Amino acid sequence: MLEAGKLLTPITFMYRPDGDDGYGNATPWSGPWTALFTTAADKRTIRGSETVIGARLSGVQNVEFWTRYRPEFTTQPITTAWQIKMPRDGWNWDILLIEVDPRRRFVKITAKSTMLA
Repeated sequence: MLEAGKLLTPITFMYRPDGDDGYGNATPWSGPWTALFTTAADKRTIRGSETVIGARLSGVQNVEFWTRYRPEFTTQPITTAWQIKMPRDGWNWDILLIEVDPRRRFVKITAKSTMLA
């Protein structure tokens, strides 16, 4: 459950708008990463794993971000194509799952680590 006193981590929701393919055509989700809004969250590590990527051992960390509900969660539907960026340390997280409280008080976002920005 969300406790207001634990909302200590600023997070930014990033998406990719339509881009231009060089011939005047719009290409979906190909533009530069763009910030929609920044909010405070409670970051909780849920599990980690080590996988082999490119013949190197690579750690993947899964986390949950708990935050207060904002109107942007419904006016601009946040999907798994979005990322969360932590401005303090530059980490990017791929969104895996978004769960909105039925009473629209809080949101739980499950994400996994990506490469550093």
